[in-house]
Amino acid sequence: HAMEEAEALCVVDNSIPSLTLRANTSRIDAPGLLARIEGLGGTGSLSHALPEAVLKVAVPHSSLETMLKEGLCVVQDEGSMLVGYAVSPGEGDLVVDACAAPGGKATHLALLGGPGCHVIALDSNASRIEAMRKSVRRLGLENIEIRIGDSREMSALVEGKADLVLVADGM
Repeated sequence: HAMEEAEALCVVDNSIPSLTLRANTSRIDAPGLLARIEGLGGTGSLSHALPEAVLKVAVPHSSLETMLKEGLCVVQDEGSMLVGYAVSPGEGDLVVDACAAPGGKATHLALLGGPGCHVIALDSNASRIEAMRKSVRRLGLENIEIRIGDSREMSALVEGKADLVLVADGM
């Protein structure tokens, strides 16, 4: 009995976890991303809840790296994507993500709000800010502005009044 449990634990521990990817909808939709994954010998499924999510993705690591570098997608779970829908940015909104790094929610807000929405991604960690800058460039998003600073000083860092402010940690 103990041997069977230990063996089962080893199998699970050594398996490659599946990923959830968010399609960069400015470049590709979720069905197109899934087709690309399948064309690379991988598998996945479309989310029934979120139009940009591809679930249970299993794809060779080198292929995933290529898709990420091309800015076709980001790794982000459905729970984090739901935050963007809860914030619900729109055309003309000024949105501040007060704890933005590594940038998953901020870039999603920029896509959901569209080109007329302006997202200020604020974080105090300089090294994480640089990683976020690279991600924004890879995704080709022009309606997001990255600023370094402490969210407790937001009034000094953001001119005017924000329509929406997100204070959430993590991807």
